[in-house]
Amino acid sequence: MAANPEAALDMIMPVLFPPEFLAVHPEVKALMLAGMKLAPATPPETVERARAGIVDFNAYDRLPQIKCPVLIVHGDQDILVPPENAAILKSRIPQAQVSMIPGAGHSYGANDPVGIHSRITSWLKN
Repeated sequence: MAANPEAALDMIMPVLFPPEFLAVHPEVKALMLAGMKLAPATPPETVERARAGIVDFNAYDRLPQIKCPVLIVHGDQDILVPPENAAILKSRIPQAQVSMIPGAGHSYGANDPVGIHSRITSWLKN
């Protein structure tokens, strides 16, 4: 990413956002590029730790032990983590509630930042 951030974004953006969203919001690439320029590069060991956590960590059997309310927020067009995972989590966590974001991919927050923020803060206040 550090060597060629624009090419990296061209590869990453279709994983994070549905094609329809990117067609309507071409400005997202410029915003992400600006954000990448402001932040320090992610160290390779951090990338490896994230990969190991994603691949090696498994808490499936412990999910029923969660006793507090949980809000699962998920994009219904996420291709990185399939939307069916939200239903799996809900079935395993006793007090879970799912908030599926229509038309959203993995980066669901970009679809409707104010609306999603409001939805989450309302849930937290209850």
